[in-house]
Amino acid sequence: MATVQEIIDNGRKRSALNDANLTDDTALIELIGSVLQEIFIRAPWLRMTKVVVSAPGASQPWNIYSSASHPAARVEKADGTRVNVVAVQEPDAAFDPRLYRVGNSYYAPGTDPDPASDALIFFHPDVPTFPTATSDTIDTDLPQAWERLLEIKVAKWYAARDGRLEEAQMLEGEWIALLGVYDLVAEDFRGGADEKDHPV
Repeated sequence: MATVQEIIDNGRKRSALNDANLTDDTALIELIGSVLQEIFIRAPWLRMTKVVVSAPGASQPWNIYSSASHPAARVEKADGTRVNVVAVQEPDAAFDPRLYRVGNSYYAPGTDPDPASDALIFFHPDVPTFPTATSDTIDTDLPQAWERLLEIKVAKWYAARDGRLEEAQMLEGEWIALLGVYDLVAEDFRGGADEKDHPV
C-alpha cells in the first residue's frame, strides 16, 4: 500500500505544477481523507459492519440503531437471499423480497420479508482509517488499483490551485469515468433497486 506522500508525489507528476515548492500538506491530507471516505461509502464491500435484526413482529418495521450514518448497503434474509431496497414513493419498483426505508426503519410493503418471522441482516459501510500525516499508509482495505482515484484528485487540486481550469476539468472527467467503473461493481454488490437513484 502507498503512503500519503506517495499519493501526493504521484498526483504531482500528473500535474504541470507552476511551483512544486508551493505545497500544502495539511490540505492534501484532508483531501485524501475526504476522498477515501467517499470511496468507502460508494464501495461498501471494502469494509462493512453486519447488523442482524430479529423479526420485529407483525406490521412492524425493522429498526436499525447503529453508529452507521449511511443507509444499509445491502440487506439479506437469514438464508442469504438479497432483499431489494426501494424508494418509499415506488414500493413496487422491485420484486419481493423488498423493503423501503424511512430514516433508520425498514418496512415491508408486502409479505416478503415477513416482519412476524424474518430476521434480516443489514450491511453498513464503515469509514476508512483517516490519514493524519504524509507518512501514514493509505487504508489497507483499499485495493491498490483504486489509489489512482486519490492521485487524480491530488492532481486536480494542484491544477485548480494554479488556475489551470482546462486541466482541472480534464482530470475531473477522468475521475468521473474511473469512478463509474467502480460504481458498476458496487451496483452489482447492492443488488435490486439502488437507493442512490431513488432517494427517500
